[in-house]
Amino acid sequence: TRGWARGDRIVTWTLVVTFVIGLVAYLIGFALASEALRLPAGWPTELIGDLLANLGVVLWTSVILVLFIEVVPNWQQRRAQTWARGALSALRERGGEAAQAVAAEDLVDPTDARLDAILARLESIEEALGRGRDPSS
Repeated sequence: TRGWARGDRIVTWTLVVTFVIGLVAYLIGFALASEALRLPAGWPTELIGDLLANLGVVLWTSVILVLFIEVVPNWQQRRAQTWARGALSALRERGGEAAQAVAAEDLVDPTDARLDAILARLESIEEALGRGRDPSS
């Protein structure tokens, strides 16, 4: 249900339906233009065939463009966010173990400062990915 609330299913179904309608319109238009299908006498069969074929091409190619411009980058962004969350939790677990070991030995380890810097950087990357901006800036 979370995917439906985010709109992923709506986008997916819209793209699939648009792609299918585009292919069907293209095939019907091609069949009309090549006179494989006939319309009643007096109808501009060639014109209708060309219009349907062009409409079909526009529809299915627009779905391909939306996939490459919108869907794939969003998918990669969600994948990167998942990876960043996993790395952050793994580093927090290691950081907790390292902090307990240092407290037990009563030593100051310079890797703790580096670990804190890495955790802060990962949190900033996760926030940047959530807002859709470049994490390197």
